[in-house]
Amino acid sequence: MLRTGTCRYPYRILAISFKVDASRNLKERVRRRCGQELASRFDSYTFHAFAKRIIDRFRPVLTGQDALDPDYTIGDRRVTRRQIEFSDLIPLAIQILNTSQVARNAARNTYSDIFLDEFQGCTDKQYELVKLAFHETGVRLTAVGDTKQRIMVWAGALEGIFSTFASDFNAVPLNMYLNFHSKPRLLRMQNEIIRVMDPASVMPDEQIVGDEGETYSWRFNTREPLNKSCVNA
Repeated sequence: MLRTGTCRYPYRILAISFKVDASRNLKERVRRRCGQELASRFDSYTFHAFAKRIIDRFRPVLTGQDALDPDYTIGDRRVTRRQIEFSDLIPLAIQILNTSQVARNAARNTYSDIFLDEFQGCTDKQYELVKLAFHETGVRLTAVGDTKQRIMVWAGALEGIFSTFASDFNAVPLNMYLNFHSKPRLLRMQNEIIRVMDPASVMPDEQIVGDEGETYSWRFNTREPLNKSCVNA
C-alpha cells in the first residue's frame, strides 16, 4: 500500500498487535521491504502503546483526579498527577477520545488504514478504543485472527468479536485458508479436524500440494499418564 500509493502521503498506516515483539517485527519487516522513507509512515504499536500515544499528545484533556504532569511515569501504583499504572493507559485514552473531538479528529485524519492483529484476543476496552477512534469514518480497518486460538478468554477476550466487528464496521468476512506453518501432510490432518469443527473453513484440497511432513497417531486405553516421567516431560 505504501509502495503503490494506495496509502497516499501524508496519510499513515497503523498496525496494532498484542505483543511488543510482534509490533517491532512488523515495523522492521516493512522497513526492509519498503525502505526507511516509506516505512516512516508506518506505525506499529501494541494497544497500550497506541493508548499512551493518545495520552501523551492530548494529556491536557485529562482533568481532576486524572490530570497528569508532562513528565508523568508508569509504575505499580497511582500517584496524583505524577504516576499511573499500566492498566490505566487504555481507560485514560478512552476518556480523552470521549471528551475531545479534536483528539478523535486527529486519529481519524492521520491514518488511511488500520490493521488489527490477533484480533480474537481483543477485550471490551481495547475494542472500545478502536471504535471510538475510527467508527463511522473513511478509515479502512482490517482485523485478522483465528477464532480457534481464543486463549485469552481469562484476560477478557470478547466472545464473538469478529461478528461484532463485522456488524459495527460493515466489514466483509474472509476465510484465510493458506497455512505457511505446516507441511502438506500436517495440513491434510488439520483439515480433517477443521472439517468437523468448522466446515466453512476447510482448506480446498487443490491448495494442499506435496507429500512432505510426518504425522503420527497413538491410541491409549486411558487418559492417565503411563508413568511419572511422562508427567514431567
